[in-house]
Amino acid sequence: MAVSLVNSENRIIIRDRTCSLKKVLVFALLAIGAVGLFFNLPGASAAQPQSALALKLPQYYNMSAHSPIYYRPRLPPPLPQSHPLQPRGVEGWINGHCFFQRPMARKIMKMVRHIPYGEFKTALLSTVRHFNSKIEGLPPNDRDYIAIARNYKSNGWVTDLVLPHLTHLPTAIVNWDSSVKYFRKTHNVKRVVLFDDATYSGSQLSYMISTLVDLKMDFSPDPAFKIYAAVPFMTNPERVVHDSIRPYVEIMEHVHLQTVGEAFSEAECRVLESQYDLSQESRGSMGLTYFDHKVPDYLSFPNFLAKSLTAEAEHCNPQCMDEPIIEEFTPPYKEDWEVINDS
Repeated sequence: MAVSLVNSENRIIIRDRTCSLKKVLVFALLAIGAVGLFFNLPGASAAQPQSALALKLPQYYNMSAHSPIYYRPRLPPPLPQSHPLQPRGVEGWINGHCFFQRPMARKIMKMVRHIPYGEFKTALLSTVRHFNSKIEGLPPNDRDYIAIARNYKSNGWVTDLVLPHLTHLPTAIVNWDSSVKYFRKTHNVKRVVLFDDATYSGSQLSYMISTLVDLKMDFSPDPAFKIYAAVPFMTNPERVVHDSIRPYVEIMEHVHLQTVGEAFSEAECRVLESQYDLSQESRGSMGLTYFDHKVPDYLSFPNFLAKSLTAEAEHCNPQCMDEPIIEEFTPPYKEDWEVINDS
């Protein structure tokens, strides 16, 4: 509302600027909000609608609170610190060998590959995009699926990581240990996704897939049943998919993990067998790659090397080991956690 003052001599009109100031204030607030949205400032998205994940989380929490069949995601999940090879520890391990064994010891350490978390996350998101495209390619009324996860295992941690990046969320996240109970009572499961970080020998992933296929065929047979193996790092997918389960499995996009047999020549492998008691099976089932979030162990590395990297070396002189090869750390998926915003 404007107020006018009129001078009787020259009739100059002076208008109250209250209305104009209000307009300026509104415009400024809108501009600040736009800038905040552009730069993602704190509180800028408060007025935006909740994401599908935010709407779904209470449902996941409610499921897990009322039945141990369901897995409760950790959001945000704990992230790892960087754990590169320590140069002095590497040199100490090499120098712990006798003179004639050192060339091979040096080559072994040269072939060990450390994958930082950022590189792992990039590969994981590529795998997730492939999985998203598979689900989005289905008819809208046929996109439901469940995820299988395990507490305090890398599989559960990776599931927590990918949830915000899924374009279509799972109808349920089921604890692996409760798979039998779930399939016994739920007969409309058409699709399952298994997220994990890496597979070397493939035996564990193959066992999980075979078990899920058997459960489905026992309780509610469906020839169209599908399991998506969403693992960003793999040695040989053929180790995972054998003939009896092949029709039910799709392997998502992944990065190839080099095995011992691929990293070393035949002659070098024979030296490893004699010098380090490397088994023939390890050539094709063991890798030389480790991640910031995962301690190398006998399931992923040749046993002698796993012990060496974790400062339990059989072939080194402790006096040469001024520093460990890899600093001791707790994998993020083994850390205790508390669910936040559980409401």
